[in-house]
Amino acid sequence: MKTIKTSESTPIVADILTSELLHQPGQICLTMAPGKKDKEAEFLWNRNLQTDLKRLRNHYGVERLTCLLEDEELCELGILSLLTAVEAFGMTTE
Repeated sequence: MKTIKTSESTPIVADILTSELLHQPGQICLTMAPGKKDKEAEFLWNRNLQTDLKRLRNHYGVERLTCLLEDEELCELGILSLLTAVEAFGMTTE
């Protein structure tokens, strides 16, 4: 039986590239897809989109999210509403 990973059991983590590393103002945070649902992976991912976005905003100070996933991938991960949800949390999208 696969281990279930949720937003509560495994809070979303962001790896941060600081302005010092980038030699530019600001920072870049890299993370998994917020709200990810996936039964085919090594783990059974059943994340909560709102919980993940709230943590990214409040814990990491994320103000803008750039999604590198295609619509098909968003659909496969059960997060077609990702960009709409990001904006509802007061963040901007690209």
